[in-house]
Amino acid sequence: MDGINHHFAGDEFFRQERWEEAATEYRLAIQGEPDKFALHAYLGQSLSELRRWEEATTAYRQAIAIDPDDFWAQHRLGRALSALQRWEEAVAAYREAIRIEPEDFWSHYYLAQALLESKRWNQAVDAYREVIRVNPGEPTSRQCLARALAKLRRWEEAAAAYREAIDLKPDWALPYYGLGQVLEQLERWDDAINHYRKGIEIEPANPECRENLGRLLLLLGREEEAAEVYSQLIGLTTLPKLLIVIGEVLNQTGKRDAQIAAYCKAIEHSPGEALGYNRLGTVLEELGRADEAVKFYEQAVANGAADEVTHARLASLREGVG
Repeated sequence: MDGINHHFAGDEFFRQERWEEAATEYRLAIQGEPDKFALHAYLGQSLSELRRWEEATTAYRQAIAIDPDDFWAQHRLGRALSALQRWEEAVAAYREAIRIEPEDFWSHYYLAQALLESKRWNQAVDAYREVIRVNPGEPTSRQCLARALAKLRRWEEAAAAYREAIDLKPDWALPYYGLGQVLEQLERWDDAINHYRKGIEIEPANPECRENLGRLLLLLGREEEAAEVYSQLIGLTTLPKLLIVIGEVLNQTGKRDAQIAAYCKAIEHSPGEALGYNRLGTVLEELGRADEAVKFYEQAVANGAADEVTHARLASLREGVG
């Protein structure tokens, strides 16, 4: 089969989304027509569909070497480089795409994202403002702009950007959560609490909003409210350290059942750590449930999670039982 036939076969496989076969045919076609732009470009796209990003970047660069002013080759090179988290190179590719198509929304958007990922906060702010200029009604760019502004500690501007995102998409929890964090920095406590609560209302399964709300309420001395929030958080998190913290907060407010549940879940997700067993054993001892405490301490020993405290308490309880 000659080069032109491999090209036609590649195109047919491409239309059928048979990416591996398309890539094979395009490689064969390139051997006969190495200077044909479309072969390299379609090879790059086929490889991208296969998530073979390194090979895709090579194909796109070869296409660009033939035609440096092709918008899609530059843009898709940026996408492949972003998938590889090679942010500086991705930035360069997106800037070239924008040079060719100055009003393309997605090139502006992904450029801003690459700048954000590479922690070039000031440039990210400028890039997101360009995204907003190109498409004023898109809320995600305002959310990301607010993130960049918050990294620069430009709190008032960040708050304004989060509010704009909320205005554009009021049923999206993420900007409420971000705005709550910014309002904490501005010491607008009640406003922060209200935005955390709104985020929870929209997305009840979001553990971050509840964690931040509980932490803030505790900071403000509103322990009963904090305990209620933390009690609800037990079912939403699997982080052992956070579950231990939740248990300690609940201890302050006497919510023993929820406290025990938090420690049990911490043990479930980190059975090799002693702290959960020790905290749970202490609570059970305080409640006069020594037999249960012994079982948990013995479980800690069996799991190789018994420290000196565990052994000492277990020995003491066994002696008391004896």
